[in-house]
Amino acid sequence: MKLRQNGTVSDDQAGQFQKSFIWMYLELTKDQTNPTNPNKQASPSILIILMGSLGDIVRALCLVSHIKSHWPKSRISWLVEARWAKLIRFHSQINKVIIFKREWRISALWQLYKELSQEHFDIALDLQRIFKSGLFSLLSGAKRRIGQHRSNT
Repeated sequence: MKLRQNGTVSDDQAGQFQKSFIWMYLELTKDQTNPTNPNKQASPSILIILMGSLGDIVRALCLVSHIKSHWPKSRISWLVEARWAKLIRFHSQINKVIIFKREWRISALWQLYKELSQEHFDIALDLQRIFKSGLFSLLSGAKRRIGQHRSNT
């Protein structure tokens, strides 16, 4: 997302960003909307991966409420960099904040892998859409990983 000189984004860019979140939510719930579906999970463990800019994180916070309205007993964790962790913790429907400690370099990956593998996620939502977040989605071991290629936004 490119910023204008005054630090804002165009309405078109903001609209594309919102569309990608709507797509993620629909993708997340499409197999779970049929009450007769025998595979329906009553309380999936979900990892949201979005570590980026403050604006992206603030816009994405509404996704948590939508997920909880569909799966009230779901367990939601959010993977974020340390500088935004306090903001994420303010959301009452987020059960756990997982912090990627970038300054630790390679040892941060090992620590993150150990922490993610203990959680046993059912679903990973990659909202960042970059190589690093894709790798973290893979490391989560989630049974279902949902992301969107940048060319589709």
